[in-house]
Amino acid sequence: MKKRFKTRRSLKKKPKVQQVKIISPSFPSISIKFYLLTFCLITAAGFLVYSNILNAPFVFDDRVFRDNPIIHITRLTQLFDILFERDLGRRVGYITFAFNFYIGGLNPFGYHLFNIIIHLLNALTLFFIIFKTLTLPTLSDRWKYDASKIAFLGSLTWLIHPVQIMAVTYTVQRLTSLSAFFFLVSLLSYILGRLGYSMKRWFWFSLSVITGIIAFGTKQNTAVLPFVILLYEIFFFTDLSFRENKKKLLFGLSLAVFLTIILTIVYLGPDFVAEINKRFLERGWTPYERLLTESRVVVFYLTLLIYPNPSRLNVDYDFPLSTGLLSPPSTFLSLVFLASILSFAIYWVKRNRLLSFGLLWFFINLVIESTIIPLDLVFEHRLYLPSMGPVALFAGFIFALKPPSLKKVGIVFLSLIHISEPTRPLYISYAVFCLK
Repeated sequence: MKKRFKTRRSLKKKPKVQQVKIISPSFPSISIKFYLLTFCLITAAGFLVYSNILNAPFVFDDRVFRDNPIIHITRLTQLFDILFERDLGRRVGYITFAFNFYIGGLNPFGYHLFNIIIHLLNALTLFFIIFKTLTLPTLSDRWKYDASKIAFLGSLTWLIHPVQIMAVTYTVQRLTSLSAFFFLVSLLSYILGRLGYSMKRWFWFSLSVITGIIAFGTKQNTAVLPFVILLYEIFFFTDLSFRENKKKLLFGLSLAVFLTIILTIVYLGPDFVAEINKRFLERGWTPYERLLTESRVVVFYLTLLIYPNPSRLNVDYDFPLSTGLLSPPSTFLSLVFLASILSFAIYWVKRNRLLSFGLLWFFINLVIESTIIPLDLVFEHRLYLPSMGPVALFAGFIFALKPPSLKKVGIVFLSLIHISEPTRPLYISYAVFCLK
């Protein structure tokens, strides 16, 4: 007893050990050198591909700002007039056009330079999103050591993929790239807020909301952002249990219905059904025909991501209409193919949540422009945001190849099939530098 008493006293006399905050290995950091290297290579690749467009003339719908007196400002204060213009739907994008006009008039150089810079910013933002996603606790055990390389390869591939040419070169499609930028910043801000990084979480969540609203004010296809964030939350911050996520799913569905009704009324008026029918009559096809046709269009989009041969790219497609399930027969096959991919993505979610999310990203970001809304049938710029999911998946697939020598083969193959000639040396250098 005496000995035990002394032991207790001696334990009480031990000095308190100062607790050290341990940083979880699930969140590896990137060196400043790698940040600089990423920035320099992405910037160099972007300008190598697109520097020849700087003096390209305005074409087609560029007249919406070229011939629009609202855009032709002489004072910076007039930018606020555009912001509060009642009849201007995509005012954020038009403010940038007005700024271009204020700086250089109708000289195409400044407009194209602005488009290239936005494209570069999108690639860099995508890099951070991929990296942060791969280093989350739900994925880090498998991907954390290759996260920075996959993020770099994925963002670089997306940056110089030929299917992005229309969104970057066609000046007015700045609305597509600029809305994508705010979309990505909103998602990245949500991720940082969810992780509780440095600044207070309310700052990141507030930034996510603000940039999300700006994205929608730039182009309305970004209305799917809340659903993408909800999907991201469920896929990467939960254990994918339906019981635990039931409330989130119900909230998401309710939000979807509410936003759909509100947006439809805002842009088409209270009698939106009659307005939609009127627009379909002007187009010359029915909602049913458009939906059937879009099944073939989406499959065509997927083939462009896999094999973007220049002979297959076009600024104005003459795509035949589907008038029935078997007219043409490829309509039914396309529906079966897309249903199979969606079923696979949902079924495989617990086995590979990254694969499922990348596939669902593609389809969700095509919902507005590739379903029953009476828009033109096919445009390559509609792949700008949706293509990020599949391209990132392909980069991850290359790093999953074994033995390691196959990774270099995959990168060289990618450079020959997908990448324009001026940037192929970057890919070969990447294979030598990163895949050691």
